[in-house]
Amino acid sequence: MNEFIQKHGRLLRLYRVALRVAGSLILILNFAGVSIMAMIVLLTKIGHWQHSQAFDMTDWPWRFSRNILLGLVTLGLSELIKYVVESKYKPSWILRHGDKMLYTYALLIAWNVVLSHMKSPIYDIESLHGTFLDARVVVLLVTVLYAATKVLILVGLAQVLRRILPVIQESKTLV
Repeated sequence: MNEFIQKHGRLLRLYRVALRVAGSLILILNFAGVSIMAMIVLLTKIGHWQHSQAFDMTDWPWRFSRNILLGLVTLGLSELIKYVVESKYKPSWILRHGDKMLYTYALLIAWNVVLSHMKSPIYDIESLHGTFLDARVVVLLVTVLYAATKVLILVGLAQVLRRILPVIQESKTLV
């Protein structure tokens, strides 16, 4: 592993910086989006200003929470690269709790799928007209399959992260 780190040190540092910048930008832009949305909500509540129907605010909490977790996961990956490359670096808070963030991200994905499809008119049996593979059913199945895949990948990554940090620490003490 040390050969790989020495051979690709510059590239790993570039990845670490790029991930840190991307994660920070995601968090900063998310905070700006939350601020703008709060101002829009205040303007619609205080004034007589109406927002358009296309501007549906029911989906925004999910988007903001997903982006916060995406930014934290990106920063965590940056910290993982730093932890592997630098010999005296101790794991930061983000890296120590990265598995919990991945579990939370997986839970939010599953929760979003459940909530979005509970609001869907697919559960109106009379509208299906007796067809089994109606387009809405196919869309539901594809969406659930896609979300289940994402959830399983995130849970697997959380398990790997939980088990790999002690291995990296042990390999540093052996050198």
